[in-house]
Amino acid sequence: MARSRGRLGVASLVLALCAGGCTSMQIAKGSPPRIIADKQPSEIEIRKVDGSRIRLYKPVVRRDTIWGSRTYDNRTQDRVVALSEQSGLRIVGGVE
Repeated sequence: MARSRGRLGVASLVLALCAGGCTSMQIAKGSPPRIIADKQPSEIEIRKVDGSRIRLYKPVVRRDTIWGSRTYDNRTQDRVVALSEQSGLRIVGGVE
């Protein structure tokens, strides 16, 4: 009996830690330009059509491209992803 309680406690702890980590991520529905303009997220993850993923901090949309930084502290927008290259967008950081 004591063993099963211990296992249950460990399983509950693992579940609580995993569930708590997922609360800051949101799957974004809609067009990326609209989502970025409306929600102004501090960090996003883009899934590209080739299956790779890329993180952008402080994203903005200019014409047909999503611009962002490699790190949150970076003041320059040094990463770009064409809207035609993305197949999904997930908000990772906070929204305003």
